[in-house]
This record gives sequence, structure tokens and C-alpha cells, in this order.
Amino acid sequence: MKLLTWNCCRGPFETKTLLVDHLEADISVFQEIAKPVADSANVLWFGKNPRIGMAIQVRLPYSLTALPELEGIPDYIIRARVNGPKSFTLFAVWTTND
Repeated sequence: MKLLTWNCCRGPFETKTLLVDHLEADISVFQEIAKPVADSANVLWFGKNPRIGMAIQVRLPYSLTALPELEGIPDYIIRARVNGPKSFTLFAVWTTND
């Protein structure tokens, strides 16, 4: 399993993901990324502003399921269920000055 995380300093989801596509990560977490233009079963996006948020992207044979927010947890600690050959709960984190 190959994991990737990148604070990509803003920009369109589609442009930023193309830049790392050659790395063939199974699971990628992008901080400071715009909301994808189109919905996709292999991407979860989280944020309040469509120009800056956090996304989790998986490649087959993995899939994603969003999990409910936990009370008292900061906005940018996101839980998601990753299903596949190795299934687990992923905690995607974007550390901010808050």
C-alpha cells in the first residue's frame, strides 16, 4: 500500500492530482485543495469554502466511506473508512494555526 499526503498550497483539485498521478499512490490526502469539479466515488472532499479544503482520494481496489464527525474534534481531522485488501479507519489531518 502506497500512501501520499500533500499540502498543495491551494489550487484546482484536477490540476494538483495530475501532478502526483505518476506516483500511483493507493491513498492520497490533499490539504488546501479546491473542491473537485465533479463528484467521484473515489474522492471525498471536506471543507466550508469550495476554494480550500481537504480531499482523500483512493485507487482501485480501495474505496472510501465518510464517517460521522466526532464531537469536540477540530474541523480538519477527518475520519474515513478505507475498504480494500487492507481495510482500516483513516485519520486525515490538516494542521492549521488554530
